Amino acid sequence: MNCLPFEDLKNWDYAISYDVGSASPLSPSLNFSLELVRSTQLVASFYQHQVVLREVSPTCHVSKVKGGPRFEDADEIVNYIDFGVELATRVGKDKPTDDADNSSFQIAANWQANKNFLVKGKLGPSKSSVALALKSWWKPMFTFSFIAVNDHAKGTRGYGFGIHVDDQRDPDSSHLL
Repeated sequence: MNCLPFEDLKNWDYAISYDVGSASPLSPSLNFSLELVRSTQLVASFYQHQVVLREVSPTCHVSKVKGGPRFEDADEIVNYIDFGVELATRVGKDKPTDDADNSSFQIAANWQANKNFLVKGKLGPSKSSVALALKSWWKPMFTFSFIAVNDHAKGTRGYGFGIHVDDQRDPDSSHLL
């Protein structure tokens, strides 16, 4: 395993993003981003962020459970859906890297069904990936994540997982994944 020293600025990622949309969080918005990855790859992305409200039937209401979410007064659940494209190209062609061999194009989608469940996916001719995140709302709060990446060009697959524990936030708050 190669460790990258944090002191070397060539190992850092830099990004800038600009959102276009109304001031209301429930209105659609567009997001443009540019990211320089470890001084070897430039990634440009364009996403449309959509908010979808789902009505909650009275049988779906959750009673007050200590330390859990409280939906008894809720009329709807908010779903967040993003669709977009990513274009990546190599910069500094004199530097050999594994991450930025060729230019690539990917379509991407993201769906956050509620405060507990998030699915992300990217599909392209050379690589595809899927990520899943689940969040608990009792104290301490846990977030579990899993990712799978398939490199079509090399015929390899990679897997990863993450666990995040947060004992500082109030579980009754409406923080999203």
